[in-house]
Amino acid sequence: MAFQKEGATIVAEHALVIGKKGKALLSKAQQTFNKLNKKIKKLHGQIKDFATQYDDCLAWYSAEIYPVEQRSIVLRAEVAKLLYAVYCNDKSVSKKDRKAIKGVILQQIDDIFYSTADHDDELKKIFNAISGEDYNKIANEGFDDSKSEMEQMFSDMGLDIDMSNIGKDDDMPTIMRKIQEQMENAKANQEKEPPKQKKKTKRQQAQEAKEKELEEVRERSIKNIYRQLVKALHPDLERNEDLRIEKEALMKELTIAYKNNDLHTLLKLELNWIQHESDHLETLTDDKLNIYNQLLKEQVEDLEAELSVTGQHPRYAPLERFLVYGYVSKDALKAEPGQLKQIIASIESSIYNLKNGNVKQEIAEVVASYNYHFRNLR
Repeated sequence: MAFQKEGATIVAEHALVIGKKGKALLSKAQQTFNKLNKKIKKLHGQIKDFATQYDDCLAWYSAEIYPVEQRSIVLRAEVAKLLYAVYCNDKSVSKKDRKAIKGVILQQIDDIFYSTADHDDELKKIFNAISGEDYNKIANEGFDDSKSEMEQMFSDMGLDIDMSNIGKDDDMPTIMRKIQEQMENAKANQEKEPPKQKKKTKRQQAQEAKEKELEEVRERSIKNIYRQLVKALHPDLERNEDLRIEKEALMKELTIAYKNNDLHTLLKLELNWIQHESDHLETLTDDKLNIYNQLLKEQVEDLEAELSVTGQHPRYAPLERFLVYGYVSKDALKAEPGQLKQIIASIESSIYNLKNGNVKQEIAEVVASYNYHFRNLR
């Protein structure tokens, strides 16, 4: 839907554009305004497409990969326990082969514990017995080191973040929520007690005064747009039933945009209304557009930052290993179930051999596989 009048075009459902009026060229402020709004429209589309792609991939992962992964974890645990029984009880196994079996068991346990937060107590005991270390102690130390590194990272950013309330058994969404709460508290404390700074130069003082004045003008502009549109769009003052319903919808959009400080939507509503109802496009002076443009630049920066971290949300963590240059490789994703099923078939074969008297054959294959991988890692 577009409203057209005297050469100026405002496209309500697409890009927000101020067109030429006759042969007159657009001013620099008008050109910037158009450019920024096209950029915002493009970024909104990219964020939506990116999130849609990730959500589709996550849904496919949950349906096609996750159940197979869980099956492989159960089988890995079973084969680790069977190998441990051989390691403890079969005296015919040589010292060299025992070392290989030990390596395979520890690798299986490591893979299992990395893949799931529900750590089997029996596997912990096996780990303690063959590694000579205490699993819980190592896990706690590793988690404490990770917390210390994150606290240092935040400290380098100027934020005093206390991560003592985060436990190693917390899942990722809980950890992210707690960190977000800490960051908000740290920023609030910074605002209450700003750090002491060196005396500012006259140039710095003038710049701050200018920024403060511009911020005040911005706030007044947003409030003025909102107040003017509330008066124009209030449905209670409309007698025409069709227009009243239309205004109710617009009022909802206006209220949401104002609460979210969404200047782009407020501008779109304002310009559409001006173009639809009046002949006052000349009221959008360059001075007013310059204020809008500064806010739109900030919105572009915010959207670019949002786009850059869209795939880093904790809910997308299972897709991390399928990323190629920042995007999910659908080929790798689609190939994963087949690869997992091959691994499962191999593990099931190992379990069958270990349970049905083919222990020597299985141990020989385990040792050969371990030695092959060990040589390739050297």
